[in-house]
Amino acid sequence: MSEFLRSLMHFAPSLTHIMGLCWLFAEGFCLVYVRWIYLRLYSPPKRSNRFFLLLSITVFLFLVAIALYIAFRSYQHAGFPGGKRAVLYLNSTFWRSLCVAWVLVEGLILWYIIRITGLFQGEAGSTVLSITVILTLSGFSLFYVYFEYLFRLFSFQEMLGISRLVNLSRFFIKVSGFMWIFFEWAVAIKGLQFLRFLRASAEERIP
Repeated sequence: MSEFLRSLMHFAPSLTHIMGLCWLFAEGFCLVYVRWIYLRLYSPPKRSNRFFLLLSITVFLFLVAIALYIAFRSYQHAGFPGGKRAVLYLNSTFWRSLCVAWVLVEGLILWYIIRITGLFQGEAGSTVLSITVILTLSGFSLFYVYFEYLFRLFSFQEMLGISRLVNLSRFFIKVSGFMWIFFEWAVAIKGLQFLRFLRASAEERIP
């Protein structure tokens, strides 16, 4: 029994991976809930949020599976082709994917909040802001794809040492962090503006 439990520990993700996945789960829950509110206000009654919910759960479980796989390979890296360099590539790629997921989820939350606000305050400013958010997310996604191409090239062609690869990955994580903070603050500001609008509307209706 003890041997079985010890073998299961080989698949246990690191604490940082667990924390990152928990944060993504929390943000994903907020995204699904905000989208549900938007559909209730804007879309026909028959339109369901079920497909988006299943897609979100599938993506999250896929990332969990990758974290488990990385934990196993980190324990057995000596027996796998590429050794430590391959484990570094997997781990850094997972963290970059997680950061991209944070940015995309936060950006979509902002997009839905803008759309919900537009339903009450008019569509003029809402359309411009919505397009800006979509273009920003699209540009960031293209940057991510190009960065992954370069990182894979540098990793497997051994054009850079491990320390430089780590620094290169940290650079992308810092860029992602800046984008995430930008969207986080934008969500907070837009949410407060919408709250003030609802409060003012309620005061006008109450005699």
